Amino acid sequence: MLCEENRVTFRSVLPYNTSIECSKCGHIEKGNRLTQESFICRNCGYSDNADNNASKVILKRLTTGTYGSRYKQEYLEKYAC
Repeated sequence: MLCEENRVTFRSVLPYNTSIECSKCGHIEKGNRLTQESFICRNCGYSDNADNNASKVILKRLTTGTYGSRYKQEYLEKYAC
């Protein structure tokens, strides 16, 4: 793989529910997305641009190690809406 040849790591993060998960408290609810642009958590009240919030969720998943396809089933079982 080219990544390995160039000493570059590649990790994929499961995008499931990133648009409706709060980056502050982790609460997942469809009602957190009021519009295409706005995100307001119904649990803690945190508000942000929806894309910014989703990117923070992805970064959090990457840094905590919950990335890659092998975590999909575990994640789906834990956070299925």
